[in-house]
Amino acid sequence: MKLSSGELQNLLKAAKPSCSNFLFFGPDAGQVRELSKSFASKFVSDPDDPFTVNRLTGPQIIADGAVVHDAAFSLALTGGDCVVVVSDGSDAIAPVLEGVFSSTSPGWPIIVEAGELAPRSKLRKLFESREDTAAFGCYSEEGRNLDRVITGMCEEFGLSIASDALALLASNLGGDRMVVRREVEKLCLFALDGSEGSGRIEFDHVRMCVGDSRASSVDAIVDAVGEGRQKVLGEVLDKAFSEGLSSIAVIRAVQKHFQRLQKVNAFVARGTTNERALGQLRPPVFFKRKESFLRQASRWNNERLNWALGIITQCEIDCKSTGMPSELLCSRALMRIAFAA
Repeated sequence: MKLSSGELQNLLKAAKPSCSNFLFFGPDAGQVRELSKSFASKFVSDPDDPFTVNRLTGPQIIADGAVVHDAAFSLALTGGDCVVVVSDGSDAIAPVLEGVFSSTSPGWPIIVEAGELAPRSKLRKLFESREDTAAFGCYSEEGRNLDRVITGMCEEFGLSIASDALALLASNLGGDRMVVRREVEKLCLFALDGSEGSGRIEFDHVRMCVGDSRASSVDAIVDAVGEGRQKVLGEVLDKAFSEGLSSIAVIRAVQKHFQRLQKVNAFVARGTTNERALGQLRPPVFFKRKESFLRQASRWNNERLNWALGIITQCEIDCKSTGMPSELLCSRALMRIAFAA
């Protein structure tokens, strides 16, 4: 079956899921891993216990299809239940898994983690077509969804968050769920230590705690694109991707940045200066980036901004539909824009 967000939440709240085999896929690798671990804990007491969690990879199954059959029907070394977790899933393992699911003997639950899969993917079709299997696509959070996720995580610590602080945090975090959770947890601990009982995260908490960490990686990317520093762009992209930042999160960050440049152009067209226009942006530009932002605002006119945003939009579409490596597509598109700068 194909799970909606509501159905997924109902399964997470249930003591035992109604089905036992799951596929989590998509560009948000952090959410894929988070959901995989959450559902593994539905079947075993410790999702990190190697004696109860049989871990395999897609390439292992491709090389020898018998390994997943052995893992699914093996006896637990310590007694009790087991679960099979497969990382790096792909269409090539679909026939093997279909054979396991069709067995008349009951096997251990199987959870598959995969990257982006096209709608016609054999692996997706397998998990979406059966009643004993379920598939859920993990895409980067944005807009109100991202605001809701952040607010919910803050509430877990007994904290509320001011609207301007939420706007700044959301603009800096992108959408990878694992990155969001890590940064929000760090922010909440920081706020609890210095909130003096107010129970509220303020703008300065975000600026001091998050503004110079992960946000610096995203800021370095968007500024390198906007200023045309291609060598720097290649270096910071490699670093960001190696740290787990998704290509879609990078694309969305660059898109937001160029839309903010458009806003500055609109303010200037009404008769104000670049400096004053910059001061009208919300959330405000971090003071360390103001000089770079002003240089970019002077460099990019509306015609060229529209051209760049068109490339960014097409890049996101290609990442989600062509099956080509999304990091390669992202790097190529951003290099093209940086070259034009």
